[in-house]
Amino acid sequence: MNKLTWNKTGDAYFLSSPTEEMVKLQFELNSNTLFWLNHEVYEVKRAGFWNQRYTVYKNSQELLSVSHNFWGSKGTIKFSDGTQYTIDYKYKNTLTLQFLEGSTEILSYHVATDNGRSETVFNLGFALLDAERLLLLATLGMVMFQSIFNEFKEDDGSLLLISTVGS
Repeated sequence: MNKLTWNKTGDAYFLSSPTEEMVKLQFELNSNTLFWLNHEVYEVKRAGFWNQRYTVYKNSQELLSVSHNFWGSKGTIKFSDGTQYTIDYKYKNTLTLQFLEGSTEILSYHVATDNGRSETVFNLGFALLDAERLLLLATLGMVMFQSIFNEFKEDDGSLLLISTVGS
């Protein structure tokens, strides 16, 4: 998959390649988030405080879920077909969220500072997944990263989003 970039337009985020818009992401006021992928609507629901759980639904059916313990620990991504991946959360002077297949990075998000402004850096790793699964994970990662990042940020949470592609 070519270079992917998150951009914010109005109150929506768009994940795009150089040639097409792939995902539209809309954060809701409650703990739910909607996104559109391949002309289909998905919903991400967040529940819990100490042991948060994120669940992605399509047509009211659970596609995948993420569970993790308190901050700084690893989490588990479980797809409805039984496939599992790991999430590694770190907050040591900066926030980092990594999705892993074994020890190989699928994708990551972290905060960088440029001229006093916080920026989100989105990186595609080396693990190869099918395109739809990668887009689902990238979108889930954005939802989780924004939720966690906004807990630590004092302003409105608007982020400059950058992407890089692993080689």
